[in-house]
Amino acid sequence: MAAPWPAQTVPAPTESAAMRPITSPVLSHPSDRKATDSAPAPTRRAEGLMFLWLAVLVWPVIAIGTVSAYGFSIWMYQLLTH
Repeated sequence: MAAPWPAQTVPAPTESAAMRPITSPVLSHPSDRKATDSAPAPTRRAEGLMFLWLAVLVWPVIAIGTVSAYGFSIWMYQLLTH
């Protein structure tokens, strides 16, 4: 008796498709990149400005937001249970 649906055949992968290297910049190793692919190295001034941006603005905002969210959750818990 024949199968109620047609048999599907999957073509075997060709060697070029199976062995193709990954070219994603996210997944590639830094040593595989060419010198022209990389961005110029950041300067000392740029690194200092980035540190100030993180230290003075970003991390305090994250810390205040975390503590505020924790306090709000405790307040809501007490409001709903007491």
